[in-house]
Amino acid sequence: MAQWLARRTCDPTVAGSSRNHDACYDCLRRKKRSKKKEKKKRKKKKKKKNNNNNNNNDKNKNNNNKNKNNKNEKKKNKKNKKKNKNNNKKNKNKRNKNKKNENKNNKKNKNKKNKNNKKNKNKKNKNKIKKKQEKHEQEQKERDVIT
Repeated sequence: MAQWLARRTCDPTVAGSSRNHDACYDCLRRKKRSKKKEKKKRKKKKKKKNNNNNNNNDKNKNNNNKNKNNKNEKKKNKKNKKKNKNNNKKNKNKRNKNKKNENKNNKKNKNKKNKNNKKNKNKKNKNKIKKKQEKHEQEQKERDVIT
């Protein structure tokens, strides 16, 4: 019994035990357990590293995609800007042309109106003069009859 206990421990108070840790079961068991723990730790660390790498890869992939999208967006925007500029120019020209035509038509209509007004005025005046003349003639006839 004492011999088994001695091999079981490296405690100096136990008779027949030595301080030889390689012969001690407890120490060997502890050593084995700590090795296992170390291995587990290393595995965990490796997994974490791999995960980080994967995450970084995903991040990089996403960033690359984002950059690509941004580049495409910029290209699109540039194209649209050019298109809009051209359209704006065209529309401006159209507006100016329409304005010109409107002004021309307005002038034409105004002239026409003025001409008609003048014509009507002249007609009115002629009629007035005619009436006056007739009245005058009538009065003259009446005077002639009296004398």
